[in-house]
Order: sequence, then structure tokens, then C-alpha cells
Amino acid sequence: MGKKLPINFRRIFVLLLVIVAFSAYKLGEGNSFAISRNIDIFASLFKEVNTYYIEDIDPDELAEIGINAMLESLDPYTNYIPAEKMERYTKLTTGEYFGIGAKIEEIAGKKMITMPMRGYSAHKNGLQIGDELVAIDGNYVVDKSIDYINTLLKDADKSTVKFKIQKYGTGKLEEISLQKGVVKIKNVPFYGKIDETTGYIKLSEFTYGASDEVKNALLALQAQGINSLVLDLRDNPGGLLNEAIDVSNLFIEKGKEIVRTHGKIVEWNKTYKSLNNPVDIHIPLAVLLNENSASAAEIVAGVLQDYDRAVLIGQKSFGKGLVQATRTLSHNAKLKITTAKYFIPSGRCIQSIDYDWDQNASHNKTYATTNGRKVYDGQGIVPDVAVQEVESSALYQALVDEGLIFEYANWYGYKHIKSAPDNAEKFYLSNEDFQYFVDWVKNKKLDYSTNLEQSLAIFEKEVKSSKSSATLNKSLENIKVELNNLKQQEMNQYGPQIKNLLEEEIAARFYLQDGIYQLSLRHDPEILKAARVLHNNSGYNSILRISTRL
Repeated sequence: MGKKLPINFRRIFVLLLVIVAFSAYKLGEGNSFAISRNIDIFASLFKEVNTYYIEDIDPDELAEIGINAMLESLDPYTNYIPAEKMERYTKLTTGEYFGIGAKIEEIAGKKMITMPMRGYSAHKNGLQIGDELVAIDGNYVVDKSIDYINTLLKDADKSTVKFKIQKYGTGKLEEISLQKGVVKIKNVPFYGKIDETTGYIKLSEFTYGASDEVKNALLALQAQGINSLVLDLRDNPGGLLNEAIDVSNLFIEKGKEIVRTHGKIVEWNKTYKSLNNPVDIHIPLAVLLNENSASAAEIVAGVLQDYDRAVLIGQKSFGKGLVQATRTLSHNAKLKITTAKYFIPSGRCIQSIDYDWDQNASHNKTYATTNGRKVYDGQGIVPDVAVQEVESSALYQALVDEGLIFEYANWYGYKHIKSAPDNAEKFYLSNEDFQYFVDWVKNKKLDYSTNLEQSLAIFEKEVKSSKSSATLNKSLENIKVELNNLKQQEMNQYGPQIKNLLEEEIAARFYLQDGIYQLSLRHDPEILKAARVLHNNSGYNSILRISTRL
């Protein structure tokens, strides 16, 4: 392996690569001579640098720097994927990876098992939340990074991996051999009933099979007697276009336009329609969105809004209206390239940033849904019912960051595992148990600053650097005392929010990921808001301008 290039040379060379390669890009396929000339310049420059530069260089590293610099000048979604990084890309598109089926995170400085996936090797071999990872195949990881751990786990030549684990509760060191295999991440990690008549489906991604998973969940819930549905697309980063089309089709009549794509290559401009018979075109539907709902998630939400098929609830979505295609390069590398913008049935594109492609592009143009409601382009998907996201308090965040919620949940789960109810729906943390947690936290001497304290510290620094009066300094001290008094009351003020989080963490010790989702059905304010909207038939129809006349 060659030496890394000095930073100044790297910057100069990257700039040359960008100029050469971007020139070829701007000229396009219509100027083959210019393309050939610039490629020839690039190749000869690369060869000369490799031959004569004062230090040895790594050609692979240098080429990847130049390629990535060129692509960064276009948009964030056009990416070069070398062969050695294909595993992550495959995971994003298929939802599959080769591993043991467990989430490992650093909690309070320790490498902890935070979620074994039911049915996979980690779970089958007894790994539990709260177990500490000490070594992998003889390599100690106590002081290593999570990236280092992932590198050890990705060794494709090994079908088994040996973990040294310190078990929670007993403290015993155990060595466990785990069989690696294909792990499939579910697009629908959970579905259930909010109440007797309201179903809930969490759709986390749009990898292969997403529409089938939503369809199966919907049919199962209908068999349980639901007559309204909440589809949760919050924090869904998107994925495959065809899956977004098919998910929309579950609630939209056959033959309806779902999305159009428009780009530079005319042959690739297409109109996609719903091709299948829907599952249910009448069930009242609410869709949850937030600022992390993007791409395919925005297509589904936008289509259902444009056809007045669902009430959208939450916060404005991310605003990614771009389509990517994957092109195969030499030596098993790939190029994920932005080829088009997509337009949903009302005619709007929800892309919020133009990346200087078209300085005359319109933003905030007005469009109309089927029932005549106004919608706008260029700003993501704006929900029909806006709900302000609940911000966590400084205390809440400190309890999470310091690992105290995680630690107490481990203790509680270990102590009560034999008396836990048979399902998460029946689990409740009593007020007495929560008070025990509050007293336990007091003994931990939790050190954190509230937002007001942080602001005061900045102001106090300014005061000390100036010639302030003694009266002002005295006032600052009084304010600090008052802020500390308020801080002592935070556990009471934010107690319900903290108790809900703790209850969900403990439920995970008994029921794994299902426990967290099940309890969110009674804790999550946006889920509960969606249920109320669906229960109010006249209000639901009014939002969507649905006529109730017979």
C-alpha cells in the first residue's frame, strides 16, 4: 500500500480531476471527440502522477478521491460504488446482508448487544440485550470502534464467528460460536391494532418485497376486524420505485397514474400506472410523515394525498423528487446516478433543491388534488394535519446518552423476566417502579446542562469579559440558583415522557423489537392523533373534501 498523498497535492489533483471529468460531463454524449480527449488527458495525467510523484501513491485511493470529487459537484445521490463496498449497497436495495442478526452499539463506553433479531443466529444462541461484547475470534474489541467490529464481522471467508461475551446479570465470560447467514431486514418490522377497529402498519424501507409485506399485514389486520388504518412512513428513507408504485396500488384503483419520470434520455421518460387490483380503496387511511420521510416514501404519501385517498399527519417530508438508476462499470463497480425527476399525479415535483440544473425551475407552484385541495411543489410533502414533533428534554437526552435508561432496563428485565406478561400489550411499568428509577438516578449524580443553562453560560462569559457591574454579577448568580431549582423539577415535568421511554426499553428485554413497537401504540402522540382523526368520520371527510351525500 502506497503512502497517503499530502493534503495540498490531493486538493490540487482532485481539482484537476473535477475539471477534466466535469468538462466531459457538461459536453454530453453529443460531443464524442471532447469526451475522448478529456478521458485521454485524465489517463495520461494519472499515469504521470503515478510515475513521477515524489512519494509512492495508492492508485485506487487516488482514483476514488477524484471520482467522488467529480460526483459531489452534481448531487448527493449520484455515487460511485467500488466492488469492495457493494455489500452496503446491496443491503440498501435488497434489505439483506450476511451476518449474525444482531445490533451492536457503544453504550457508556461498552460494546453492547442492543437488539438480537428474532430467528437469527444471535437470538438462537442466547445473545441478549445487555450482554457486553469482549472479543471476536480472539480479537479484543473493548477499546475498539464499532467500525472495527463491523470489519471483523464482514469477513466473507468465514461462515462462523466466535464471540466472547460477558453475560448481563451473572458477569460470566462465555464463548459462543455463531453461524453467519443471510439476514433479511423486514420492510414492515411491525403491524398491530391501536384499538379494536384501527390498524397500524410500520413501513421502514422500500427494498424488495415491501409491497407484499404491506399487503400481507393489511389482510391480516382486516381479518382481525379493523375498519381504518394508520400507515407509518416516518423516518423511511425510501428505496425502490417499483415498490412505491405497488404500495400505492394497494389503496388506489387499477389503471391510475402513480408517477411520471422526466430526464435527459427521452427513452427513459415513463408514466407508471397501477397495474394490479387494489386491496382496499375505501378503508379510511392516515399516513404519518416526518422530515426524514424521503423518496419512495414521499411518492406513496404524495400519491395518496393527490387522490384524496388519505389524510397525511405529522411534519413536512424531506423533499427528494429524484430518480436514481444503477449503471454497471468495469471491475464489478457500480454507478448510482440521478437520471430523472419524478412527478406525482397532480403534476407537482416535490424536489426541494435544484442543484443548479435549471435556474428557471419553479418552486411553490400551486396544483390541485382530485377533490380540488391546493398542494404545492418544491417543498416536500406538506401534511394535511401538522403535528409539531415533541422535543426531548435535556434530562431525557442525558439519561439516554449516559446509558442510564439502558442500564436500568437491563436490571429490571433481568429481575422480572420470570414474571413478565405473555405479551407486550399487557406490560405496564407501575408508578412505584418508576419512582424507584427516579431515586436510583439521583444516586448516579447525573451531570448535564439544560438549554437555558447553556445559554446562560455563554452570556456569563460575555459578562466576565466586559466591565460589568457587581449588580449584574449578583443577578447572574440568582438566575443560576433559579435555573438549578427548575432543573430539579425536570423529572416531574418530563416524567411521563421518560416513563414511556423506560417502559418501551424494558419491554424490549422481554419481547425484543416487537415490544417497543407495541408500546408505542399507546405512547406515541402522532399515532394517537392519527387514530383520533380516523375516528372522527365527518372531520376526516371534511379534510379530504369527500362528499357524504347518498
